[in-house]
Amino acid sequence: MSAQGIIWPSAIAPYRLCIVVAASPKDAAYAQLTQAAERLYDELGANCAPLRGEIILDDRNATTTFGYRFKDALLVGYPYLAVFGRSFLQNGAVELHTRYGPRFTRYVETTNDLT
Repeated sequence: MSAQGIIWPSAIAPYRLCIVVAASPKDAAYAQLTQAAERLYDELGANCAPLRGEIILDDRNATTTFGYRFKDALLVGYPYLAVFGRSFLQNGAVELHTRYGPRFTRYVETTNDLT
């Protein structure tokens, strides 16, 4: 457990990966980011057997801000978080956060298939 919430071992976590869009529906890039996040969700679910059924997409509507969705993901304890935000718009990279060990953020370049 951390100050931000529980840290589940990957094997017993409710989901291993939570995908979050770092924008609100009021933002101009919201549709583009949401579409890319949905594509990643679909692609991983269809083509990555170890993650099939282990991914959740936080697609709550305008009533929840990105900060609220991100904090909820930390509280629930998903081991990994994929964030679609500014880095995706600028260079096609997704922020990958892990809850294990010291805070870790890695920018993972995606293929053009997500844009």
